[in-house]
Amino acid sequence: MSKSPPPYQCLVCALLPPSLAVLAAAATAREWPADLPLAGALGRMLESLQPQLAALAVLMGLALALLGARRLGAALAIVAVLAGGAVAARHLRVAQPLVPGAAPVATVLWINLLNTNATPPEELAEALAASPADVILVAEPRALQSQLAALSEAFPVQVGCRDSREGCGMLALARDPAVRLRLRKAGGYRPGGIAVAEIDRPGAAPLTVIGAHLVKPWFDGMIEPEAWYLVDALRNVPGPLVLAGDFNAAPWSQRGGRLERKCGMLPPRLPVATWPVAAGALGVPIDGMMVRGGARLASLAPWGEALGSNHRGLLASVAVPGPETVAPPDSCSPAGYFD
Repeated sequence: MSKSPPPYQCLVCALLPPSLAVLAAAATAREWPADLPLAGALGRMLESLQPQLAALAVLMGLALALLGARRLGAALAIVAVLAGGAVAARHLRVAQPLVPGAAPVATVLWINLLNTNATPPEELAEALAASPADVILVAEPRALQSQLAALSEAFPVQVGCRDSREGCGMLALARDPAVRLRLRKAGGYRPGGIAVAEIDRPGAAPLTVIGAHLVKPWFDGMIEPEAWYLVDALRNVPGPLVLAGDFNAAPWSQRGGRLERKCGMLPPRLPVATWPVAAGALGVPIDGMMVRGGARLASLAPWGEALGSNHRGLLASVAVPGPETVAPPDSCSPAGYFD
């Protein structure tokens, strides 16, 4: 009469397939071609989670080792560490460290406020007015529509949410009346979805801040026209530039890599996790700030996590310590963005 396998062997057999699947995603999700049916969309969903997946794979490998599969578990954990390290190394090759000693030109606040935010609008407006931000860019700002007049005392320059032509996909606010704000189209389904702020600097090119709320990168048929409008906005900025936004993707994703390669947008060395709020610093940095043309982040911190949104905001001091570049990369063109 044959003996039943020990219970730990059953657990090893049950844990091994998901462990290998998690490891494969942690190591390769970014490389899954976007045009592959199902796998392409799944890759775009998982690539921003690669560090978390690598950590999970390490834990699963250790669990296998504790269950008796010592060599197999150790090998899986080691490969997971290498996979996470590869993601980090690719990110660090292009990421920019903060320059805390540089004199800031402006303090910029980005937040996706969530259209269904249940926090009283007056409380949201008070929090924005009390922030140290010179320029505020708000995605999903419908909760603030009733507060534009109240906000005008602190922020006399405003665009967005005022009429049907602008729509209410983006709200931009500035304290200094000299700051120039405007909205740009972000696709046929989202009028006024890109905000542009220009901040003058004596004797130098202005600092431009662009805010954008991008659709999820697996939404085929929507990402292409949206990218056309965003890249068109980026290529027309001749000097220091900050791109702030809800990218629905981490800096090490295909979307983040394409913005870096094609348009020279560089992420911070240590991105701030913004989603979901409950995860805090262990979440995913799908909101971010990227720089080009000599602009640098002097500081970057989460903001507004208690304001009822499912995203944490980002508060950054922006400096232009030099050297500066005037011309955007030649590759930053709508026609060649997806090449």
